[in-house]
Amino acid sequence: MDQPQTSMTPADGSDGLKATASPPKRRHPTHRARAPLQHRRQQQQQQQQQQQPRRPISSLTTQPIPHATMTIDAIVTDPALRSFLQTSQHAREQALGLADRLADAAPLRLTPDQRIELSKEQKLLNTNLSHLRGLHRAACLGARDTKTQTAEARQEVDVLHLQLQNLYYEQRHLQGEIAACESFDHEYQKLPLVPVEEFLAKHHEYAGSDENALMIARIEDERAEREGLEQQRQELLKRKQKLIAENKKRREDLANLDNDLEKFIDAAKPIQKTFEKVV
Repeated sequence: MDQPQTSMTPADGSDGLKATASPPKRRHPTHRARAPLQHRRQQQQQQQQQQQPRRPISSLTTQPIPHATMTIDAIVTDPALRSFLQTSQHAREQALGLADRLADAAPLRLTPDQRIELSKEQKLLNTNLSHLRGLHRAACLGARDTKTQTAEARQEVDVLHLQLQNLYYEQRHLQGEIAACESFDHEYQKLPLVPVEEFLAKHHEYAGSDENALMIARIEDERAEREGLEQQRQELLKRKQKLIAENKKRREDLANLDNDLEKFIDAAKPIQKTFEKVV
């Protein structure tokens, strides 16, 4: 334990209490005029201290300050910290009381009983200070562990926050894709489909269907109608080609008939002349 610098017994064996002497300070020449005034002030302070009533040794252990206690109770809620602060406050009050006791007894002579009680108070103060050091060490270690746990928790929170930001990014991307799909100009919307009323009049089974199923049914009906019309078009095209071929053949036959008629007329001219001679 740390020992105080003040010796409880004087060096010359007397009953008075003397502090360790410090080397005198060299004063500046400009302070020589102030020396008598300071000396008078010190004498007045010593007289006031002598006039004050002495406090017993038992009064050194005072009660805590109400305002400070109320502030500590209102701010600090951890039981370990409260115990630490209470011990610190108790040690502080003991140190202040012991210092006041030594200051009051400095110019006077102490009895052996008073010296024994002061020694006990000093040992008790050293014990409290040692306890306070242990509590301070434990508080520092606890704060270090708390910082480590806080750093780990903060790292986990950062990872979760990053994952949340990624989810927000994916959500915005998917919302953009959905909006693009909804606003896309589809080709089926340009198809000249049969009106809904006319389609439902032909197909009563789709009366209670939703919009998507109704649109699919209308497209399928349009496809079937177009396939039927395409089949009819192909049949008509074949018939047209057949008629064109027949017309071409008849045209060729008519052309050949003209040639035959011309040949017949040319061959009949001698016969016509013969009949003319007979007539």
